[in-house]
Amino acid sequence: MAQSLQVKNISWWHERFADWMLANPELTLGDAAKHFNCTRTHLSIIKNSDAFKIYWATRSGDFSNALVDKATDTILNLKDKAAAVTELALDELNRRIELAPEAIGMDTLIDISQMGLKSLGYGAKAAQQSPTVNVNIATGLVSAEDLAKARARALESYGVKAQEPAEPKASKAPIDHQAEILEEL
Repeated sequence: MAQSLQVKNISWWHERFADWMLANPELTLGDAAKHFNCTRTHLSIIKNSDAFKIYWATRSGDFSNALVDKATDTILNLKDKAAAVTELALDELNRRIELAPEAIGMDTLIDISQMGLKSLGYGAKAAQQSPTVNVNIATGLVSAEDLAKARARALESYGVKAQEPAEPKASKAPIDHQAEILEEL
């Protein structure tokens, strides 16, 4: 880029422009020009200057890291809350079972114990259905005459005139390769 069009130092205005770009990634440079009341050319010169590129790389990297940190904190916070609620519920179940075990039906106790064991990774796994595998073996037998007719029809469908098939010498029975193989065994 020409030296006369380079931004020498990053000012507060350039920082606001970078922040606006981070906050509005779906908007265009034209939208930014309207927002900042300047031309797209002016913003393009700023955006493509060496100083702004260096600032932008640092600023956008910091922004991305902050987003990842926030998402990680949110996920960890949700896990902590879920663990706390589960612990309170288990404590209450224990208290009720200790105070009045007869008040809780056997079916409920079985369900509670099965859920606990399943959550801990014990118990029978659900049976998984194995995939169905289909194997097709073609054993169809075709006479030489039928094969020649089929080839002729296929050629005609492509506009190629098929030659008349030669008359078979004698009407042979279809060849049964399975019988030959079995005889060899």
